[in-house]
Amino acid sequence: MKSKLYRSMVLWLLVALVLGTGVVQAKKTTVVVWGLNDAVPGGGREMVEEFNRTHSDIQIKTQAQVIGGAGTSASIGVTPETMQKLMTAVAAGNPPDIYYMDRFVVAGYAARGVLTPLDDFIAKDNLDFSQYFPACINEATYNGSYYAMPFGTDVRILYWNKDIFRNAGFDPETQPYTWDELKDYALKLTKYDKRGNYESIGFIPMYGNSRLYLWGWQNGGELLSEDGRTITMNTPEWTEALEYLTMLYDELGGAKKIAAFSSSFQTGQMDPFMTGKVGMLAQGNWFISDIARYNPDLDFGVGPIPVPRERYEQRGRFEGQPQFISWSGGWSWVIPKGAKNAEAAWEVVKWFTGVDGFAAEAKGDYEYNKSINVPYVPTMTGLKPADEMRREQYLPLLANDNLREAWDYAQSMMAYSRYRPITLAAAELYSEQFKATDNAIFHAMTAQEALDLAVKNAQRALDKLLADQ
Repeated sequence: MKSKLYRSMVLWLLVALVLGTGVVQAKKTTVVVWGLNDAVPGGGREMVEEFNRTHSDIQIKTQAQVIGGAGTSASIGVTPETMQKLMTAVAAGNPPDIYYMDRFVVAGYAARGVLTPLDDFIAKDNLDFSQYFPACINEATYNGSYYAMPFGTDVRILYWNKDIFRNAGFDPETQPYTWDELKDYALKLTKYDKRGNYESIGFIPMYGNSRLYLWGWQNGGELLSEDGRTITMNTPEWTEALEYLTMLYDELGGAKKIAAFSSSFQTGQMDPFMTGKVGMLAQGNWFISDIARYNPDLDFGVGPIPVPRERYEQRGRFEGQPQFISWSGGWSWVIPKGAKNAEAAWEVVKWFTGVDGFAAEAKGDYEYNKSINVPYVPTMTGLKPADEMRREQYLPLLANDNLREAWDYAQSMMAYSRYRPITLAAAELYSEQFKATDNAIFHAMTAQEALDLAVKNAQRALDKLLADQ
């Protein structure tokens, strides 16, 4: 009798405990993320809070100070310091569970044995990669395996100031489409004072975010041999592209004079495109957000960056190829080798890079921008359903049709976008194309000599990396 009474009391005590606390809490798995800052308001914080709210078994812990990429336009994409931090952590058996990484260096990390292949996770969840743009998902692979999940993308387009076009006698609705036309427009849009100094310049080839990569790809060049073991950035297609850029600089007054003029350029409200000092600009889609913030009434147009005439007319080796070319980059989430909570980390990565994660990021960014009275222009995700959600929910809130149409056009160019090559020496190759461009446009070398040197240096790095595998 006593035993039965005791058992009943224990049972009622447990029931009371459950009722008093709601549920008996299971221990959560803590997933450590390097490179996500939830200490400030915005998309990152919203993602962490929404994930933690909707997942009872996993808790995200962020460490925002460790980032897998560098922020300057001339950077190689990842600094030796951040690279070393991750590799040291992996070697010590104490890596984070998730790491934020510039996609174009994923192959280099994967080859060094620093990353966990995601193939089994992807197969288990039967992810549909047709929902991603190829320029995003293909960049996350190495040797036939997936090592990253794409998180955001971008694309390069041409912007032009319609008022400047009108003042120069050009139809403001018609852009240059070929390299020849670009030269003609650039020269006629350039204005000088009585002393021969620039008042404004029509176009600066390397100002903005086009890179030599774009111009070489437009001309039919490829950066690697089919087997990926030989760098080919010095073929005639590349030489012609760099010679064109050098000629354009020379016709506009020379790289040295242009550099002196552009050294005074500022950002934000005083950006030279917004103030009329630059008539045309090859820049990424993120620039739409700058226009919306600093000069929403600017009368501007967007379109494809001009290409060689043969490509535009679909003749010769360009027959059947895309008429225009752009290129894309972006970031990704990876799971380092040896992550203690890889299964839980995958659940976080899958959510971050799915529609729900992108929706939370957009919501956080929109609400933060609204709180500081700044228009919100959604970034592009690379995941088609997420981009469509952002278009439908946030584009109608923008001030005018011009901004919305620019976003739509940028999105349309993703279908014709290239990505930096999947190679162990991606960072070194990216750095060398900057050096080759400067050597040519400042006439330290001929275009061919500059490219030959770039290939020599990048090939040396690639050979060493291949040998170390």
